Amino acid sequence: MSKRRSIPSKVPNENFVFRRIPNSLYQKGVIAPDAFSNNGPELIPDKGPGMSVSRADKISAEDFQNESNHKKLPPEAFGVLSLNVGDIHSIPDQEVFDYPTKRTPSHATVTGKKEDPEILSAYLRICDMVIPPEYI
Repeated sequence: MSKRRSIPSKVPNENFVFRRIPNSLYQKGVIAPDAFSNNGPELIPDKGPGMSVSRADKISAEDFQNESNHKKLPPEAFGVLSLNVGDIHSIPDQEVFDYPTKRTPSHATVTGKKEDPEILSAYLRICDMVIPPEYI
C-alpha cells in the first residue's frame, strides 16, 4: 500500500521565499526572466509543475546558497533572490505551497504557468537579489 502525501498548505502572505539562480541568469546586474521558470515536477495535484523555492523563515540565505548540489558549479556561482509571498500571490494564478522534503525541510513550490511575459515581468519587479552570484 502506497503512502499518500496530504495536500500541502499555502505559505502565508507575510512570509518570504528564496530562489537560487546560476550566474548565467544574472548578467551585468540584470536578472534573466528564465530565473523564474517552473523547474520541478507536479508536486501539488492539478497545479502543474512548480518553481522550487525555500522558505526564508526556515533557512538563511547563506545556508540556502550553500546547499546547492550542482555537479559542475560551486555554491558561490549561484545567487539568491528573495520574494515576498504576498507579492507572488498578487501575480495571476501564482500560488506558494509548503512542500518540505527530508533533504530540504525549507522547500516550497510556486505553482502557475510562467511563460507569459507579463508574469515574468511581475516576478522581476518583486524580487530582490540578496546574494549576488560570483563568476568563477
